[in-house]
Amino acid sequence: MAEEDNESGDYTRFGIPDTPRSTVTTVIGKTRTWAGLQWKEKLFLVFSLVNILAAIGLTTYRLVDVARTDTNNKDFTFTILIIER
Repeated sequence: MAEEDNESGDYTRFGIPDTPRSTVTTVIGKTRTWAGLQWKEKLFLVFSLVNILAAIGLTTYRLVDVARTDTNNKDFTFTILIIER
């Protein structure tokens, strides 16, 4: 009887986890998966990605703009230093 109760919803014996794994062990230690993040953390990651892409886009635009007008300008060198960091 106990065996029948175990079979009704337990698929772990087939390698199927009951719930999504929230952590995964990697080379650098335990890391959280996307399923393990809270909505605030996901929102933070999305905003961070948007900010990084916007900064790269604006820096590239400024680099091209300064390169077209005057390559001896100090802003050109400064823009290249920003991209390299």
